[in-house]
Amino acid sequence: MRLCDSVFKQITNKGNADNDFIEVGMDILNDEALTHTAYEAMLSLLCKSFVGTDRRHARVGDIGMMYLDGIYMPGASRIVLLGEAQWIDLEHGYGNLYLPEDRGGFFRLQKIDKLPRGVVCPVSGRPVKLTSATSDGDKMTFENDFYHIRNAGQVAYAFPSDMIRDARHAAGKITRAAAIIGAIADSRHLWSATVEENLIGAGNTRLRIGLEAEQIKSVLYARTLPLTESGRKRPILHLVRAHQRRIKEGVDIDISRHIRGIDNVSIDGMTFALRPPAKDIDLHRRWIEK
Repeated sequence: MRLCDSVFKQITNKGNADNDFIEVGMDILNDEALTHTAYEAMLSLLCKSFVGTDRRHARVGDIGMMYLDGIYMPGASRIVLLGEAQWIDLEHGYGNLYLPEDRGGFFRLQKIDKLPRGVVCPVSGRPVKLTSATSDGDKMTFENDFYHIRNAGQVAYAFPSDMIRDARHAAGKITRAAAIIGAIADSRHLWSATVEENLIGAGNTRLRIGLEAEQIKSVLYARTLPLTESGRKRPILHLVRAHQRRIKEGVDIDISRHIRGIDNVSIDGMTFALRPPAKDIDLHRRWIEK
């Protein structure tokens, strides 16, 4: 069983003809998808049971830690390299990703010391575990796959020793893993809007949405515009229209003027904390330090 295939087909079909790159994520300010997508992600995590497809290697802890660590979702359309993955220095050794297309898919990428018993890879490299999960509201089904990432960036699939080494099967797994790794690595280049919700009674689960600087400008711009009656009833529509108006009229916003601690914006009852890209260390430091 291959989980999240419906998500994967949607994002891979956006790639160019030679499949060198792949488009992931969605521009959430082009429609009313921001809070809807955030609610969908949180609701998908409210499951009553968790089922691993491989009892030897699938552990509930693989999913449980995702709730505690928080999840990243690209809220802008991004292009990532397909087929290869530059080794990324995962903070704390892991990275979690949510892709909202179709049924939605959750992914947890984790560094491991070595491949588990019964899993072999034809080439050497640094081992990682990729947990893929889908939710139907009541049940979350998940599976683990293992890979070696070589120094040059090639991703190699590690087969269970009792599985026939099918090249096409491995190619599909490698393509998906590379796209997920690329999306997680790319998160350092984007601003973020983070919302938190207590889902499991053991601390809040964070959903971090990656946004372009132009999208952040529109969020700040929307706060300066008076709310109409429709805006009061549908705040997300106010934000979308503010974004479209700002782009159309060429209004620019000096983000640096908003460096005064953590900036929050409330939309449809959800409060999002805004942060600069992690890669811009200086701006990130000045933004979060009061």
